[in-house]
Amino acid sequence: MNPDAQVPTPAIVKAQNVVDHFGAKIVLLVPGEGGGKGSQETVYLNKGEIIPQDWKQLTFLSVTPLTRKQRRMLKNRLK
Repeated sequence: MNPDAQVPTPAIVKAQNVVDHFGAKIVLLVPGEGGGKGSQETVYLNKGEIIPQDWKQLTFLSVTPLTRKQRRMLKNRLK
């Protein structure tokens, strides 16, 4: 296995599993420009959405299933 890889593929696979079943709140660590300090991004994905493949390079800090309230909020925002 490549020790330089930031995210092992299973992390993105596990995250996709959670998104498929519940939708998820995903906190990602986005590396800074030119090797600077990274920033945290919070992304909400609705049930069944596909995680973009270019996220493979990012570090998944947390993947939390959405609550009913968060799902409703997301659905209303998409209308």
